[in-house]
Amino acid sequence: MARACRSRSLRAGSRPALGTTKGETSEPEETVLDRVAATLRDPRGPHPPPNATLALWVDLQCASAAEAIEWLHRSRKSGFLRLSYRDHRKAVYFREGEVVFASSNQRIDRLGPCLARQGVLSLDELRAANREVRPQERFGKTLVTHGYLEPRHLWDGIRDQLEEIVWSVMAYREGVLAFWQGEAAPDNLVRIDFNTRALLDRGREWREELEAWIEAVRGDAVRISSVEPPGNRADLDGLEAHITDALLGDATFEEVCRRSGFDLFTVARTLRLLEDAGCVEIRRLGDDPESTFRAHNEARVRQTHRRLAAANHCIEGMLKCLEPYDMEGLATRTRAAFDEIAARFPGVLAELSLTHQLLLPVDALEKRLFDAPAELRRDAFEAVAALLDYLEFELMNHAQVEDAAELLETLRPFREEATR
Repeated sequence: MARACRSRSLRAGSRPALGTTKGETSEPEETVLDRVAATLRDPRGPHPPPNATLALWVDLQCASAAEAIEWLHRSRKSGFLRLSYRDHRKAVYFREGEVVFASSNQRIDRLGPCLARQGVLSLDELRAANREVRPQERFGKTLVTHGYLEPRHLWDGIRDQLEEIVWSVMAYREGVLAFWQGEAAPDNLVRIDFNTRALLDRGREWREELEAWIEAVRGDAVRISSVEPPGNRADLDGLEAHITDALLGDATFEEVCRRSGFDLFTVARTLRLLEDAGCVEIRRLGDDPESTFRAHNEARVRQTHRRLAAANHCIEGMLKCLEPYDMEGLATRTRAAFDEIAARFPGVLAELSLTHQLLLPVDALEKRLFDAPAELRRDAFEAVAALLDYLEFELMNHAQVEDAAELLETLRPFREEATR
């Protein structure tokens, strides 16, 4: 059967799945079909569910992962998408076109490093938690049990981790994607309904931001050196240790990639974490020593702006619905609620007030959060969530508003973006 399939020409409907179009085949047909067969035989997990059907196969040199995910979303497919590249195995689970889970076998995608990159954990806290985790115990449980995180922050962290895995899949330009159609359930029970359209948009921004950072540190004019005290070497995560060893005291970004053997995105994500923790120093030799610093902070600035803009979109939507009914009284109550929240979070909101339109003062908050520690950033978005909670309460309990639940469902993706 396999030999007969190899002897046939490709059907027109099969070409998009195989990453080729009519008159444009980058390799012999037999090689392409052999690679599809190799995908089916791959013994390394994660494995497709039983009774699932291979419905899509994509060579990432011919089509992008973002295009494949977007097609699965538009087509409302349910199933299991697996990325294979060298020893990398990542999976994205779909239910009726929406992403509900993701997994990865790469250290860089584990929960701990993700929480550290998000600023939720310091690198010292991450290392301490790694020492305390018991065999067979989930890392998240260790973080909560030992007081590093509250359960609600753990949930937000898991959501961020899964998002970042999906974004990282979208960043690959080599490798193979295979999609098995059918009901697919992840090994654990955590399933999160993402707004897949927003996830795709943020994934493209994430890649662009990471590429801008990489561009800023490439070349002989930028040197990277370790400042980690030798006594802490044993505490380094395996990936951090490999990257630190590859520095050999002082190196360019390209030398670190070559010596470590990791792809440039993995090296970049790890170096950013190590730089945040003060374990490596990145310095530019030349006329513009601040350019690397600006690239380093660009992603955080954009993320803060995006989250605050999403919060203001929610506020505007709820106020517009309430506006016909006692707007003056609502304005007084909302300002009073903001003042109470500011008293709970003085480090973030002291001396700030809502705009005359009852919106968050985005510019002032962005300046305050530009280089803020993780705890202060966490407080800022807890304060934002508290204000949105108050306005939702006003909306749901207003006698004259009949479609409050429908409006809140419309605003849900923006609420999630603002408070995740």
